[in-house]
Amino acid sequence: ISQTLYMPYIEKVSLFKGCSSEFINQIVIRLHEEFFLPGEVIMEQGNVIDQLYFVCHGVLGKESNLRLKQVESDITFHIGKHEAELALRFNSAAYHGDLYQLKGLIRAGADLNKTDYDGRSPL
Repeated sequence: ISQTLYMPYIEKVSLFKGCSSEFINQIVIRLHEEFFLPGEVIMEQGNVIDQLYFVCHGVLGKESNLRLKQVESDITFHIGKHEAELALRFNSAAYHGDLYQLKGLIRAGADLNKTDYDGRSPL
């Protein structure tokens, strides 16, 4: 259900261009909808958050272009880090013959051709 509802939106997010299908699938299955009334404050500058918000319909409040570029850069860094960790986990499971973890990663949509920091893939 999540893939049907949210995948078209997430695939269009420019930050996720070039990300593996496994990574995008992990985002999609963790999504949940929230509705906010016009003028409602979702987060304030300076607050630490541990969530991403995707605006599917409506308008997000005004923000400086410089700040938006910084947020985009931070998110891109964390995506790259997460992608590298996934590749490393997959390669490690293959190296150690951990079939249980390998099957779980494959069911989650892991890319068998994704390489780690050294260019190695699980295959």
